[in-house]
Amino acid sequence: MREIIVIGLVMAVFFSLISSYTVTAGPPQALSLQEVTPTLPFPTATATPQPTPTRPADDVIELFHFALPARLVRAPTATATPPPPPPAPLFPEQQEAFWRQESLTSNFENEEWLLFYGRPSIPEMGVLGEFEPQDLIGPLKVVANAYDLRNGNTRVRPGMHLIYAMALSSRGPNGNHLAYLEDETVENYINLTAAEQMVLILDIQIGTSSVDAELTRVLPYLRYPNVHLAIDPEFAGQPGEFIGSSSAKEINRAQALISQYLSAHSIPQRKVLIVHQFLEDMLPDKHAIDNYPRVELVINADGYGGPIPKITKYNDFVSSAAAEFAGLKLFYRWDEPLLSMDQVLGLAPYGDTRIERRPDIIIYQ
Repeated sequence: MREIIVIGLVMAVFFSLISSYTVTAGPPQALSLQEVTPTLPFPTATATPQPTPTRPADDVIELFHFALPARLVRAPTATATPPPPPPAPLFPEQQEAFWRQESLTSNFENEEWLLFYGRPSIPEMGVLGEFEPQDLIGPLKVVANAYDLRNGNTRVRPGMHLIYAMALSSRGPNGNHLAYLEDETVENYINLTAAEQMVLILDIQIGTSSVDAELTRVLPYLRYPNVHLAIDPEFAGQPGEFIGSSSAKEINRAQALISQYLSAHSIPQRKVLIVHQFLEDMLPDKHAIDNYPRVELVINADGYGGPIPKITKYNDFVSSAAAEFAGLKLFYRWDEPLLSMDQVLGLAPYGDTRIERRPDIIIYQ
């Protein structure tokens, strides 16, 4: 009899915990999670009805995992069911009216971007390496919606930040310490994000190559309206030996090449160029970076760590005149603790420290 009572108590506690998690982990009904991702980790029909909160739970990780398809507990393996084929190409032949109408305005005209970062099949490099891209559409929309409820009249556009040219410690097949994604992989991401009206960033880690050589590789992708670029000075030079840097001359050259390509191909659009920074020496003469009307330059405060140094460095880096727009990267596995959404937007402080300039781009790695 005692064993039966103990088992009954354990089962009661277990079902109580599941019911509690289902209620607290989910965002408010206003997010329409059922429409975004029909399959949820826990059935909501059995949860005790609760009043709809005025704001979502301020926990990105809870929202993220809540919106993942239920079958996913970790990154898919080689034996997993093959993903469905990507949607049919939309660009450039069949541009949606949505992109055409907004092509001549700033990308950040009453808009903020929420990006997931990484490299396919490499979990250590970010969330894009942990899951198949189509499985991240739901979580991206849910987290973007949660930010959208917080930032007033500014809407939030989700997207993916894809490491196109990845730095290698070895010379690699091209002799420049870089490994490139296959064109087919890039096009799949372009089609998937375009179909969802999301942006796609192609990130270049430079290696021992040059800005000219690497920009030449990716410029043709700019014909797609939702594609933009990023440069990571950390990996300029021989990766693993030292933390790299990029000069103002190199950043200006990248902007000039982008501008020339847009003009030469009659692309009536401004393109975003993200430049990552977590040390002052990574952009040693940042004051000499010029402004190019066709390029919207984002200085993105990179690097993982505690909230106070992260906020302090962000405020410092984006106060430069070169920072036309501001970006902040967060590491959902390595930042301890992870800044809340209110703290990221500067709506709430962390202790005595606060974000002074609202980010135009928020990146989760």
